[in-house]
Amino acid sequence: MKKLTAITGTLLVILFSAPLHAVVQKDTTGCKDHPLFTKMPDYWIRSCDQKQFDSYGFLTAKGQKTQVEGQLWKYSYYPQADLKSKPSELQIQRNFENAIEKQGGTVVFKDRTKETFKLVKDGMEIWIELATEFTGKYGFVIVQKQGMVQERPVQEDHLMACLFQDCGNRERAQRLPVIDLGVCRL
Repeated sequence: MKKLTAITGTLLVILFSAPLHAVVQKDTTGCKDHPLFTKMPDYWIRSCDQKQFDSYGFLTAKGQKTQVEGQLWKYSYYPQADLKSKPSELQIQRNFENAIEKQGGTVVFKDRTKETFKLVKDGMEIWIELATEFTGKYGFVIVQKQGMVQERPVQEDHLMACLFQDCGNRERAQRLPVIDLGVCRL
């Protein structure tokens, strides 16, 4: 019994005297910073998403949104668990404002937890929405404005076949105006 107590006591001393190292959270697999921004010190990327073409409604005035289409990125950043002093929402917003203004961008809309920015860089129009939380978390959506690239052009013969099948009358299909539908579904 004395031996078990001595072993337990020794293990407790070793456990409590060893330096406690917090686990540093790494960026989620497959996520890396967007080329416009790097994460704040002592933060990690919780989630990210990218779409070649999508639409997002950016706040441009209280209760008003502007839809912007193009290449879209979404990021979510969390502070490391052992961060003793987390930045305020205002501190995060000011960091982004400064970074965007240095690149020639402007603030389009601002409230306590969200900001919308617009930046024209290398001839490209880029919209950014920053969302902040009192917990120190923040995230943003970026849309690089562009039209959709047509990936499968319709060939006239294919369109005629679609119209003929839909109409059941090839002669009538040939008299119809040709409209570039992009893709014809059979």
